[in-house]
Amino acid sequence: MMRLPYLKGHQRSAEGLYKQRLMFLGQPFTEATLLDSIESRLRRDVTAVAKAGYPKDAPNKPAEVFVACACAGFRQDADACGPAVDLAKCSPAHTRAVLDAWMLCSPPNLDDEFLGLARAYAPLGPGLVELYQATGRTIANDSIEALESLATEDAALRAALLHYAAVRTDAPVEHFASFYDSQDERIQLSAVWGALLRHDIDAKQIVRNKAQQTENVTQWGRLLALLGEVEDLPLLQRLAEVEPKQGLPLLALHGRRESVPLLLHALTSAETAESAASAWYRLFGINLPQKPRFAVVDNAGKEEVPVGGETADASAAEMQWEQMREQWPDDERRLYGCSVNAPNLASLALQRAGEQAVDLLDLLLFISGGQVYCHPRLFIEIRQSQLSAYEKPRSEDGKHA
Repeated sequence: MMRLPYLKGHQRSAEGLYKQRLMFLGQPFTEATLLDSIESRLRRDVTAVAKAGYPKDAPNKPAEVFVACACAGFRQDADACGPAVDLAKCSPAHTRAVLDAWMLCSPPNLDDEFLGLARAYAPLGPGLVELYQATGRTIANDSIEALESLATEDAALRAALLHYAAVRTDAPVEHFASFYDSQDERIQLSAVWGALLRHDIDAKQIVRNKAQQTENVTQWGRLLALLGEVEDLPLLQRLAEVEPKQGLPLLALHGRRESVPLLLHALTSAETAESAASAWYRLFGINLPQKPRFAVVDNAGKEEVPVGGETADASAAEMQWEQMREQWPDDERRLYGCSVNAPNLASLALQRAGEQAVDLLDLLLFISGGQVYCHPRLFIEIRQSQLSAYEKPRSEDGKHA
């Protein structure tokens, strides 16, 4: 039996590592190798605590809840589901902790308890559906029927069920089309996404209309960017001009060379330079060099004076573009300097975590017609096993072959 001081050390370490994992998943960019290192140590600490029979103290904070539920999963404790529901009810962060723990290692009887858990605490329902989708598990038909009934009054559950159906080959496009007119935007977004994976023309038109009309431009604009169709470029350009902080990254996600002039112009403005530099990296995979930030003094000499801080060097971007423009075919779509195809996207997704990985994995799912699915919250080790078959070999210079 492990001595108590060492056991408590593993427990505190696991709680701290879980907090780090949440933080890095929420960042725009995290190196996958860094997150993998954190997750490997987290798994080691949880395993050590689970083997010792701990934690025995009642968990309170979300990180403590994660460790307790993960340990119960590793011990294959059939009595773990009931206490987990009570813990999940404390707050959304507690619910997330329970689901994260079960994504790592779930109780042995989760299939049997699934429907009861969803009924016992409504916010658990969507999370459980997402959990099964992420881990490739199949929800029993009788549970699906019961959940469909519950979803008539639960928009979050309905949206989760549509997302679950989106990556299942047996779900026809008509299933998603029946929710196009939903009054809840979460349901609309999920339904349209499922239909887009089936290349439904009506779904594409809905995205275009919504990107122009709705206040939630970012979500609909993101779907438009994922489509990557040249005819949508003017709409995304207008979005980038009106809402540069949200629109410029979407323009880069769209991945067309026609967006470069707008990015170059945005780099020259203090208000948009930071967003433009981020979009430049997303499009080319190159971090622009920095230069001191200056401001023009309104006098006869139009003198520039330093104002502190740094900004991306727009002239360096212009030079880079002059060197690369002839190498970029007019009809090619690129992201991080690579042609958009399944092998390249798999390679990029194996290098990145955080928000960038969400876009990469959704784009990979889209261009594969729903065939290559990997949930962004899965542990990096599992992502590697799922995507390694699609990854493109690298040449000696480190670039994609």
